[in-house]
Amino acid sequence: MDWLEQSACRGKNVDMWYAPLDAPNPNDYYAVGKTACKNCPVWKECMKLGAEETWGMWGGLTPQERRGTVKLQHGTLESYRKGCRCTPCIDESISAMDYIMPIVLPSRGETFDVKSLLYALINP
Repeated sequence: MDWLEQSACRGKNVDMWYAPLDAPNPNDYYAVGKTACKNCPVWKECMKLGAEETWGMWGGLTPQERRGTVKLQHGTLESYRKGCRCTPCIDESISAMDYIMPIVLPSRGETFDVKSLLYALINP
């Protein structure tokens, strides 16, 4: 699994991909985690590894997105990663590669406040 060394999540706090069971809104955690996944160079390998997983974010997709229990909009990175190759989805995947993470995400073991991180993502 040499590709793990290239992952954007390497060394980051796993709570962004596995929201705590008592989290009032797990999507807050996923929104922060998607920031790191947005331009990860190894998202395809991650999705393969997590294909059978029912918990946590893999390849930048939530469990609901991977299972297809939520409708994905065209022109989104999530739709592209699920296999859509329409022009808006391809364009979004290209722009994701140019994305620069606006904040430094917390490292493994480092505590964080998800609301503060979300605010920093929305207001860079």
